[in-house]
This record gives sequence, C-alpha cells and structure tokens, in this order.
Amino acid sequence: LGGTDVSDATMSATLEHILPENPSETGWEQFSEEARARSCERLGNYSLLERGLNGPEAANFAFSEKQKAYAKSQYATSKELVQAGEWSEEAIAHRQKAMAKVAKTIWALEL
Repeated sequence: LGGTDVSDATMSATLEHILPENPSETGWEQFSEEARARSCERLGNYSLLERGLNGPEAANFAFSEKQKAYAKSQYATSKELVQAGEWSEEAIAHRQKAMAKVAKTIWALEL
C-alpha cells in the first residue's frame, strides 16, 4: 500500500480471541473441547486489543482476568466486554449478531 508497512509487527492493534485458542486450565470450564472448537474462531469471539495488552494482560487467562485488560483498552469493542457477566457460546452468538447488525448499517449498499 504505497510503501507503508502493514505487517503484524507494525500494527498497534491486535485481534484478540476472547475465548483463547489454548485456554488456561481454569476459568474456561464452561466450554467443552467441542464447544471451544465451535466458538473460538467465530466473529463474536474477536475484539481489537492493543498489542501491549494482548500478551501479558490477556493471553489465555480466565475471562474475569481478561476483563481487566479490556478495561484499559482504547477500543470500544473491548471496553464493552467489561460489562459482560460471563463468556459463553450464547454470549458469543449474541455478540456476533449485534456485530452483524452494525456491519450491515456501516456497509449498506445503495442499489
């Protein structure tokens, strides 16, 4: 793009898996292995998070621990997660539907 480096290394935002790809042993017991496989890569399970918060403060920790990092984020998609009481398959599905509604209004096509 016009000589601009847009590699992962130069981006300040990262794509955070709320339900981690490799969750810690505690804090994610509500997800069976099958539920984790179904849910991990869903759009509703992603949020933007600053590179400095995504590793040391979010990583594979329990959702309640990750919420502390989300509270420090400049991104509304992460900050709104602080208010979520729990993270479940239902929460992911609900968030994904809400994100789809927003996307539909942002990228509406006029025919």
